[in-house]
Amino acid sequence: HAAGIILRTDGSGAFGNGTYDIIGPVGTAFGYLTVPAQAGDTVELFGVGFGPVTSVAGVSEAMFPVDITIGDTSVTPAFSGLSSPGVFQFNLVLPGGLGSGDVPLRASVNGSSTQNAVVISVR
Repeated sequence: HAAGIILRTDGSGAFGNGTYDIIGPVGTAFGYLTVPAQAGDTVELFGVGFGPVTSVAGVSEAMFPVDITIGDTSVTPAFSGLSSPGVFQFNLVLPGGLGSGDVPLRASVNGSSTQNAVVISVR
């Protein structure tokens, strides 16, 4: 499963004083309460190994564009950069029409991509 969170501006999240939920199958996964993401959710996905970054005014963004595909749908991140040393963060809004369950997720940068077995839980 992709590592990520769903931002909750209404305070309904299970973590961070209601500010977010952890993306995963319904129930408990990874030792935490998890929920699938749904169309319209603002999500943050996390990973490593997406290449060099450029830093401007303290914000480190990916030097090369990162393409994210969920199922057969290409999703353009609003932000691709470092959230902490070596950990990339991708902010995006989940589009509709992805189906439900564990849907394949692929991130590609500069000719390289994540492994085939990565999924994101959606409903």
